[in-house]
Amino acid sequence: MCKSRPFKNKKISLDEYSELNFGIGPRTQLEKHGIPVLQNLPVGQKLYDHLTFVGLTYTLNESIVAQQEDLTKLKTITDYLSEGGGPLSGFGGVEVFTYIKTTESKEKKKKYPDIELIFIGGNMGTDLGLIHRRTFRITDEIYDAVWKPLENKPAIMILPMLLHPKSFGYVELQSKSPFDYPKLHGNFFTDAEGHDIKTFVAAIREAQRIARSPSMQRYDAKLHSVPIPGCGHFRFDSDEYWECAVRHTSPTLHHQVSTCKMGPNHDPEAVVDSKLRVYGVKNLRVADCSVIPMPLSAHTNTPSIMIGEKASDLIKDEWLNKVDGRKIDIRYAQTRISDYPDLDQNSNEL
Repeated sequence: MCKSRPFKNKKISLDEYSELNFGIGPRTQLEKHGIPVLQNLPVGQKLYDHLTFVGLTYTLNESIVAQQEDLTKLKTITDYLSEGGGPLSGFGGVEVFTYIKTTESKEKKKKYPDIELIFIGGNMGTDLGLIHRRTFRITDEIYDAVWKPLENKPAIMILPMLLHPKSFGYVELQSKSPFDYPKLHGNFFTDAEGHDIKTFVAAIREAQRIARSPSMQRYDAKLHSVPIPGCGHFRFDSDEYWECAVRHTSPTLHHQVSTCKMGPNHDPEAVVDSKLRVYGVKNLRVADCSVIPMPLSAHTNTPSIMIGEKASDLIKDEWLNKVDGRKIDIRYAQTRISDYPDLDQNSNEL
């Protein structure tokens, strides 16, 4: 049975809506799934992402990090609800961020980082393997060998995040149905020169240097030397070992960008213009981090919010200007509709 729902002043069935929901993208892919081509654009043809390495763990001689039992205490919950403090107020266990430029960087700008180091006040076993290792899709084999022995023990992790990968992947449709997830192909560590993997190894060396500092050695920080399963044939702590470990335990932080790249109309990879408008399609914008043309030296949360706010201003500016042709200060856009009592506020033009 085909359900329908009201949309503006007409009804569109879900089957019809699924067809309306597509038709913009690479012609060959659309035609492969029998989807009528509305606009041939390189949607999803380039996908950049931020990977992080989770295999750098240090044991400590003092319990300065939260344990699972601390997180579930009634006092922990009440402290957070009443004061906004305590272990639950942390950002996923993250204590410190820092940005570095490794020896592998090819950037000419002196202060342009290629790695973010994320210091976690805990390890993959702090929550007894209930949440974080599932989030990072760590297998039972790897977790049981490396982190299970650290359950209920003080330890921290230093996670290098690759800011500017040279490798990139792509996105493709699984079918013509909007209810089927698309296929994301990361193609990680496929750059011809191996720059991405070398940058990770250089970042690990810098993290180790920091771990040897007096501030860290105050707590007798020692590298957890249990090898990642699948890498035990390499000498532990050699460059070859770390390369193998990075390939085994580097999950995504879900900072995917560039699948609907913003760029000028002469850019063959561009999908939207500088006002987020999809090329060749009237009244359609993209307002998320897919428009970001290249990997950022940052996480994508705040940029995504900024893009959404900018899209809101652009849309209000365009449509409110159409009301009577006069320029309206965008600062007052949210209240100006009430200034036009003769305007049909149920009009499809709004």
